[in-house]
Amino acid sequence: MSVRLPIAAVLLLSACARAPAPAPPRPRPVLPQPPPSTECPGGLLCEAPTPVDGWRVPQPCQPTRLGQRVVTCWMANERWPRVVEFFQSRYPQTSVSGPTLRIAGQGPMPAGLTPPLLLAHERPQGVELVLLAGDPVDTPRPATETAPASSALPRRAP
Repeated sequence: MSVRLPIAAVLLLSACARAPAPAPPRPRPVLPQPPPSTECPGGLLCEAPTPVDGWRVPQPCQPTRLGQRVVTCWMANERWPRVVEFFQSRYPQTSVSGPTLRIAGQGPMPAGLTPPLLLAHERPQGVELVLLAGDPVDTPRPATETAPASSALPRRAP
């Protein structure tokens, strides 16, 4: 019995002993991701994922709001022919005159409303965009008094 007890104790201890914990996995080196390219296949400009005040703009455009209805965008070192091609492929009403591009409206506007306007200017160091919001189509215009004064109408007290 004296021999059996130490053997039982050794077997019991070996069964209770834990297996060594596995070594933690080696961390993989994280390579920095290259910045997203602003060029589409064929050297064209890619379109920004979100429009700016309803306008489809190139990806390098980082808008700056100057007022409630005015946004500008500076695209440093951008080539003028690529910008012209970008807008002509999206807006058939684009007119180009030398270093200036002009797009009036994004669709048919009701008579009497000012359409939105996009201007692009070629500059020595890049291209500048100016986006002017037009009159909102879906909001009522402010009431104006157009009738001549009549003595028959009651007067309002000041």
